[in-house]
This record gives sequence, structure tokens and C-alpha cells, in this order.
Amino acid sequence: MTVEKDVAYRVLILPVADAEKGLEKLRELRKEVPAEEYILASPMADERSPVVLSIYDIDSFRRLQQVLLRGMIESDFGRKSCPFCGEKLEAGSEGFECISCRTVIAQRNCPTENRPYFVTFIKNFSLKKETEFEFARRQRLSFDKAAAAKMHFRNITPITADGDLICPCCKKIHQNIYADPSRI
Repeated sequence: MTVEKDVAYRVLILPVADAEKGLEKLRELRKEVPAEEYILASPMADERSPVVLSIYDIDSFRRLQQVLLRGMIESDFGRKSCPFCGEKLEAGSEGFECISCRTVIAQRNCPTENRPYFVTFIKNFSLKKETEFEFARRQRLSFDKAAAAKMHFRNITPITADGDLICPCCKKIHQNIYADPSRI
């Protein structure tokens, strides 16, 4: 899949039934197919397959939406319109903000690898209104997936149940976007 605006952002999604064989095939394809992102997708939940795509899983569409959202953000330098709702983006104190849906797009820098990356979050959103345990139990989701679901899958980087952004460069937590008590 290619998303192109100012630059092209390519994603290779490999659907597999067997995650182990899929990982081998993905390694081969990395050598042959240039892309910014390589995703192994499986119809069943598996720790080796980060993306579950199944007609039996209601959040499959939202997971694809996350991939498209990340591609739209990575390929757009102008930041004129919100990639989530299409309304106008404005420069704000935390990044580019959509007044309509409150999506914020911000660039961060990984202090470990000294590489830039983008994050998205919902302005003035709180994960604390319902405990993550209650939400996860109700939705039968793991805590990190419950947090993503509560954010309507608008996060383009992985997050923990507490809203900690997991850096896509080094896989460490550098800041909690929702730690500010004034957001609650």
C-alpha cells in the first residue's frame, strides 16, 4: 500500500495464517520490496503478529485505519487538513491541532537514537474516566489494546494502558501524554 502526498510512504502488509512462516517470508520481502513499514497480519491474536485482521474481529478495520493514518501523517509536510476528519489543522502549543475532532499531530525526537518520529493523541482526552481494567474486562482486550480502542485507534505509535507513548525507534517510554493531572 502506498500513501502519497508530499512524499510516498509505503507499507507492506503480509497476511499469514502461520506467524512463524510469515516472519521468514517477511524477512525475505524486506530485501526485495522497499517500504517504510512492514506488517505481519494474522486472522488470530498472536504475540508475533502485531496486527489482527479478521472478519470476526470488529477492530480489524480500525487497525487498518491506524496504518492509513500513519501513512497520511508521514507523507504530509503541509499539515493543512486533519487526516482523521478532514477539517483544518492549526499550529498549537502541543503540535498541529484539529479544532473539530481534537486530534493532535506532534513530532518528537527519540533521545536514545536521536531520530524524529510522529505521535498523535486527542487533546484534553483522559484515559482515567473508566479504569483500564474495567474497560479491558468489558471489551475482553489486553490493557494496551483497550487504551488504543478508547482513543478510537487514533494513536499511530504504540501506547500502554496508562497512555504512555512507546517510542517506535527504541521501543522505550519517553513521556506519558496523559500524565498531566489537568487532563483528567
